[in-house]
Amino acid sequence: MCTASSIFPITDERGKVYGISILARDVTAERTMERESARLERLSVMGQLAAGIGHELRNPLTTVRGFLQFFAGNRDMAAIHPQLAIMLADLESAHAIVSQFLSLARDSVGETRCADLNQVVQGVLPMLRADALIRACCVTAHLRPVPRQRLVEGEIAQLILNLARNGLQAMAEGGVLTISTEECDGAVLLKVSDTGHGIAKGVAGKMWTPFFTTRDGTVGLGLAVCECIAKRQGATITFVTSEQGSTFTVAFQRGDRAC
Repeated sequence: MCTASSIFPITDERGKVYGISILARDVTAERTMERESARLERLSVMGQLAAGIGHELRNPLTTVRGFLQFFAGNRDMAAIHPQLAIMLADLESAHAIVSQFLSLARDSVGETRCADLNQVVQGVLPMLRADALIRACCVTAHLRPVPRQRLVEGEIAQLILNLARNGLQAMAEGGVLTISTEECDGAVLLKVSDTGHGIAKGVAGKMWTPFFTTRDGTVGLGLAVCECIAKRQGATITFVTSEQGSTFTVAFQRGDRAC
C-alpha cells in the first residue's frame, strides 16, 4: 500500500507546540493509475516508432531475401551456398523482428472469422514440437471442446507461439510445456504452462514493457506483442508463477465475439 502523509503542529494560544497532527491517505490507486498511464504512453510511442521502422525495413528486406533465394538455387554458385544459407537465416530473424514491430503498431483488429480456438492451437503444434525437440523438451496439449468465436486466427497463432516459445526458453532439458483450453464462467480460456524456474518478483512487473528482456540474444518484444494482440481480440492475459513453473492464461470474453 502507498500512502501520502502530512504533519501539522498543534499549538496553544501562546504558540507553544504541544502535539502534532498526522494526516495519512491511501494513494495506491492513484500510483497504479499513474504507472499504467505512463506504460500506455510508452506503448503508444513504441507503436508509432514501430510503424515507421517496420514499413521502411520490410520492402528492402524482401528484395534482398528474394535475390539470396535466387542465388541459393543457382548451381553455378554452389560453392557459397553455405554462406547464403547463413545470410538467409539472419534475414529471417530480422524479418521476424520487423513483424513483431508491426504487431505493436497495428491499431485495427483486422478481419475476424468464426473460428475454433482448438484448431488454431493444433495448427501451431508442429512448429512448437520442432522447437521443443531442439531443446530436448516436450510439448503436450489438453484441448477441451470450446465454443467457436470470432477471431483473427493469424494473430492468435502468433500469440500462442510467443507465449509457448517463452515457456520453452524458460525450461531446462526434459521440461514439459502444456497448452490447454477450456470454457469457464462464460469465457474461453487458453493456458500455456511450463515447468521452468518461474519468474522473479523483480521481473514480473516489467515483463510487458517493450524491449525488456532477461535473455541474451532476444529483443524483448514477445510479451508486449501478446498484450497488444489480446487487447485487440477483447481478451486479457494473466499469469501465476512459482519455482515449479509459470502459467499464462488468456481469457477470451465471448460477448459480441460469439458465433
